[in-house]
Formats: sequence, C-alpha cells, structure tokens
Amino acid sequence: MVRVSAREARDNFGDVIARAQYGDEAIIVTKQGKPAVVIVSYEEYAALHEHRNRETIQRLLDDPEARQVLDRLLDNFEADVAAGRYKERP
Repeated sequence: MVRVSAREARDNFGDVIARAQYGDEAIIVTKQGKPAVVIVSYEEYAALHEHRNRETIQRLLDDPEARQVLDRLLDNFEADVAAGRYKERP
C-alpha cells in the first residue's frame, strides 16, 4: 500500500485516483502522520463490501436465535407472496 499525506492527495488527486483505479493500489491518506482514509478502486470496494455481507449473513445463520428470526421472516414473506401482496417487477 502506498501512503500519501492529505496535502499530497489533494494536490495530486487525479493521479491518486488513477493509481487506485488502474494501478490496483490501495492508497492510504494520512493526516498529521496518522492513517485517515484509504482510497481503493470501486471494484475493490465492492468486493470488500460483498465479503463483509457474506460474513454477516453467515454469522446470522450460525446463531440459532437469529436463524429463527430469519426463518420466521422468510415464512411471512412467502405467505405474503402466496397471498398476492407482492408483485413481480418487470
């Protein structure tokens, strides 16, 4: 990972974006020498977000109480669909 100060990032923002987007690099932006934010490509962000969502879902499925709540929600949803309360979108 590349580290740049907030001032460097501001002064070279187009280059920073290009490095993250096309160079497949994560750019750590520091303020007063401490990491403040990370700039990554949209693809990297989406992959990280998807991974986090999968971990969250797996934790819920592994928790017996949460699993019961999810099962009830699914049962209610299926009953609503069967009763015609939801319509399929084109």
